[in-house]
Amino acid sequence: MIADLVGKAGHLRTVPIPAWVKGAIDEWKVASGITEGAIFRSINKNGRVWGNGMTAKVLWDVKAGIAKLAP
Repeated sequence: MIADLVGKAGHLRTVPIPAWVKGAIDEWKVASGITEGAIFRSINKNGRVWGNGMTAKVLWDVKAGIAKLAP
């Protein structure tokens, strides 16, 4: 699950995720070397992390290839 996800009006949410998604994220975290902080981060053109995470606009742009994704 994703705990303490900040939703509309600042409400904290807990979102269940399938076990296969958790496994894929865990594998990706190990490969990336991330040990703390945000998992999804902004990367500049030089491949360096910048900022504290991604904006909602970036996440919606990423979802462009996913069919039937609800807002």
